[in-house]
Amino acid sequence: MNKTQLLKRIINRLNRDYPAVVVRYQGDHQLHISKGAEDGFDVVVDIGANENTLVFGEWHNHFEQSEEGESELLWVMSLGLSRLGRLSVTYRGTEAVRSAFETQQENGSWEWYAEMGTVTFNPFVKKTTRYFQNDLIPAKDIRPDPSTKDQ
Repeated sequence: MNKTQLLKRIINRLNRDYPAVVVRYQGDHQLHISKGAEDGFDVVVDIGANENTLVFGEWHNHFEQSEEGESELLWVMSLGLSRLGRLSVTYRGTEAVRSAFETQQENGSWEWYAEMGTVTFNPFVKKTTRYFQNDLIPAKDIRPDPSTKDQ
C-alpha cells in the first residue's frame, strides 16, 4: 500500500464510523488525530520513506512498511484511540523521562506494549506517573464483549 492509500484508509474509516473524531492531514505523509478529552493524547501517523511511525503524545513506535507492519500499526492505533490503550508517562519534576504504551487485557490487567525513555540528570527530583487515555472509539468495536459470544 502506498503512502496516500494508508492515510486515506484511516481517514475514510474514521470519518465513516466515528464522525466526531477530528482527523486531518499534516502534509502529504502525515495524519493528526486530536485527543477527545484533556486526559487523552493526540495521535500522529507518519508515513516515512522506509518505515511508518505512530506517535501517542510523548511516546512513539516504528513499524515496517509491509502488510504485517501496517496491520500492526492500525491495531495499535485503534487501541490508542480507545479505552483499551493508555499512555503511562513518568516525570521527574516537570520533565517526561519515560513513556510507555500499555494495553488492557481481557481480564482487566494492563500489559506493557512498548516504552521509551530519556536519561535524567537529576534523580533526586520527585518522580510521578500520569496516565492518559482516549475514548474516541468504543472498546466493543475493537474487542467484542465476551458475554455476547456465540449468541
